[in-house]
Amino acid sequence: MKPDTIVKQIQGATLEATFPLAGKFSYIIDEPVEDGGNGKGPCPVELLYAALASCKAEVTQAYLEKIQVPADKIEIAVEADTADLAQGPLKIKVEAKIHAELSDEQKKRLEAAVSRGCTVAKILERVNEIETDFIYG
Repeated sequence: MKPDTIVKQIQGATLEATFPLAGKFSYIIDEPVEDGGNGKGPCPVELLYAALASCKAEVTQAYLEKIQVPADKIEIAVEADTADLAQGPLKIKVEAKIHAELSDEQKKRLEAAVSRGCTVAKILERVNEIETDFIYG
């Protein structure tokens, strides 16, 4: 197995994620103190939402550059109600605020480009099973 991401325990609930294929990047991942963590970094769910938001923002920016429309600001917010995960499919709400001068046709094309181009969203939309192999020793 050639992993895209490796996560190792540092101390208690504090973890370090490294990304071998992307270079020498690493991030601290943790849980809030009130949830038994050390509060030293975002929790895994926050990273998942950040991946989705940043993917949509990058595709938006790339499309605006392609059509040569400057954006004053791009803001992507992600929200999901994870209170009862046992109740069927989870709905994730994404709100994209694009501060740019776009015609109605450009808006329609931008929305289509972001829907087609965000790999993280495509993965989340298709996943209905995660297989975990436990290796001991």
